[in-house]
Amino acid sequence: LLEHAVFLLIGMQVVSIITGLDGTVPWSRVVLACAGVLAAVILTRMAWVLLTQWLRGLRQAPQEREPWSHAIITGWAGMRGVVTIAAVFIIPADVPHHDLLVLCALVVVLGTLYLQGLSLPWLTRALGVRPNDPAVDARARATLLQQASEAGLHELDRCDHHEDHGVAESIRARLDQRTFAAWERLSTRTGEEPPSEAYTRLRLSMIVAERQRVLEIRREGQVPSHVVREVLGMLDLEESMLDSGAEAREEIVATGDGQGGTCDELAAQPSVSPHADDDAVCRACLKQGTHPVALRRCLTCGEIGCCDSSVGQHATAHFRATGHPVMQS
Repeated sequence: LLEHAVFLLIGMQVVSIITGLDGTVPWSRVVLACAGVLAAVILTRMAWVLLTQWLRGLRQAPQEREPWSHAIITGWAGMRGVVTIAAVFIIPADVPHHDLLVLCALVVVLGTLYLQGLSLPWLTRALGVRPNDPAVDARARATLLQQASEAGLHELDRCDHHEDHGVAESIRARLDQRTFAAWERLSTRTGEEPPSEAYTRLRLSMIVAERQRVLEIRREGQVPSHVVREVLGMLDLEESMLDSGAEAREEIVATGDGQGGTCDELAAQPSVSPHADDDAVCRACLKQGTHPVALRRCLTCGEIGCCDSSVGQHATAHFRATGHPVMQS
């Protein structure tokens, strides 16, 4: 609302600004000045972004450097707004050609918003810039969380803790569930609700009921207000940390499997077509009467087992029994 109000107030003064220029400066010079300032703003930003990318690239390995197309998009995305207008109005009104300076600022704002803003999609397509693959990002996120959990568990083992209350086991279970939730985005079957999403759905419903009860108690005046605020803050924090991966999983399914990269094991064991697993089952789950969350196929022997989010964790059990290096979701 504040941003729109500023533009509205400036727009109401445009007529008076143009009227103030009438007769003081030739219109050819006004047009030249406005066009020159707009070009200087666009070209200076482009030059600065390209220069900084080049300097940063000198300290990076070749495979870490961003493509120049990204720098061009970043430079072209330099659209101006209220800050530019605020800057020009800091200039005292008695400065010569003040109205011309204000008009140049308005041209910069409108020129960058319309010229660069409207052409940005076209430029992005022309340069072939693509958004990050959500599947690759999800896999990197899950891998990073798993590595962080392993470091945390190593520290837990190192700590000198003597307790009989199951605290260490509880911590391990929570870390496992966090890691499993990240991997579930990549591999849970379409149309099935994985455990992490079921937990989020149920916990969100519980938080709504808990918050309603806290508000009822507040209205009754039975608890000090600062205590109520503290409890509501705890509920808000937990709610903000609940991460539902339903939309992310749908996007990953729509964009592909996101395998990305390779290694010696993957090169030796090429992946199987996803259609080959349409009727796949975990035979161990069938014997035990449990339900798999997602399935893994061993690329060495073809054995199919359930993922770690499943009760049986039969894919991991197969790896520990055989040492076969690669399993495919």
